[in-house]
Amino acid sequence: MLSITSGALHKYLKAEGELPEEALTCGCPIDVRKEGEKGTGGNVIGFMGVNLCTEHEDPYERFKAVHKAALDAKAHAQASDVRTNMEIIDTVPGGIMTAAMRVTTAMGINATPFNTMLTNVPGPANQLFFAGAQVVEGFGIGPLVPGVGLFHTASSSVMNKEGKINLSFWACRDMLPNPEFYLQCIEESFIELQAAAKPAVKPKKPRRRPRKSS
Repeated sequence: MLSITSGALHKYLKAEGELPEEALTCGCPIDVRKEGEKGTGGNVIGFMGVNLCTEHEDPYERFKAVHKAALDAKAHAQASDVRTNMEIIDTVPGGIMTAAMRVTTAMGINATPFNTMLTNVPGPANQLFFAGAQVVEGFGIGPLVPGVGLFHTASSSVMNKEGKINLSFWACRDMLPNPEFYLQCIEESFIELQAAAKPAVKPKKPRRRPRKSS
């Protein structure tokens, strides 16, 4: 999903003439529960930043670079005390935090170190029904914050006895004025990544017919 998002952003920004030389960064929510807290309700979430490697033109090279960046980000998040940082932030009243983010954004300062967000939302493992009607599709949305006007959600589910994962996005019209084109970029990014992942088919060597002995 990160690689598809990276390819889509590369295509969209390049077409708009806005592709930066430096790679974009994606914020990914991660569960920071301790061992004794697993299975409990509520959210205990931190964030890790993943380099999207949007400077790569080739989809396969971009995929390898994003994969390495994701592994590095996970290792860094596990080694650092992400939970302590989140607990410190949680002590700040929500109104003050919101006002501070708006002020920094108005001053041209991006208080969020990410260009976009992507979260994974595991869905139900069984077919769902509502008032007798079979649920056939599901997708998620995420909050937009000052400085980050594009949020992606990867939602997995089992519908009609088939495993499925949907990649949806929620965007600010001022920051991403052409969402229809971005949707097209996502689809094209998936198709080219799928093609790049297929192994090259080597041509079969012609079989030599055995010579008849005289």
